[in-house]
Amino acid sequence: MVPSKLKRHLETKHPFHVQTRNLAYFKRARDLNQRQQDRLLDCVKVSEKAMEASYMLAELIAKQKKPHTIAETSSPLAKKLQMVRQA
Repeated sequence: MVPSKLKRHLETKHPFHVQTRNLAYFKRARDLNQRQQDRLLDCVKVSEKAMEASYMLAELIAKQKKPHTIAETSSPLAKKLQMVRQA
């Protein structure tokens, strides 16, 4: 948000917080939010091989020009993924 609009929003909608909170409070809240985001990203990483296999599967399904539900029953796709997994 643009700083001027954020300031106006805080002054009109949350005047109590503007009067009682100082700049250090908002910096601390921002840093806490950033640390939480970093921790979440550390926990939710996807391996490169898994992502590559997922893209290859989507490409093979698209080449067959059939619905994506074909992936549940298609044995050639499973064989292709098995070859990727072994490599």
